[in-house]
Amino acid sequence: MKDGRFINEIDMEAKRKVCVIGIQVWKNLFPGGENPIGETIKMNNMYLTVVGVMVRDKTGITLWSNPETTIAVPTSLLQHLWNECIQTDAIVITARSVIKVGEVTVVAKRLIAANLLISSHDKQAFSGFALCVLLHSFH
Repeated sequence: MKDGRFINEIDMEAKRKVCVIGIQVWKNLFPGGENPIGETIKMNNMYLTVVGVMVRDKTGITLWSNPETTIAVPTSLLQHLWNECIQTDAIVITARSVIKVGEVTVVAKRLIAANLLISSHDKQAFSGFALCVLLHSFH
């Protein structure tokens, strides 16, 4: 994070109209370099309060989108607005390096399965990979 914070549990529960913008979005919307935290931006006829500015993490790899050109909003808000709460396509989990990836995966599957009332061993419900393991195989 460059400034502010990321979306938190309270934002999710309350379906708050908040966002975290990428640094390039910040530069485009605030060309004078103003602090965007607490400011309101308009996205697709929806007004959102900026709570953070994110930059690309130099120590990690980003899949599916560039965080510098992204506007992140609470998924609960999107589900509420667009009634798209049927399916989640991807969940990305990052952990501190001192935590073993396998342990994080087991705990995450267990929590998600308990919430959805499915088995954490259901191969049709879960699929995934540990990016660090995949990248290590290239050496």
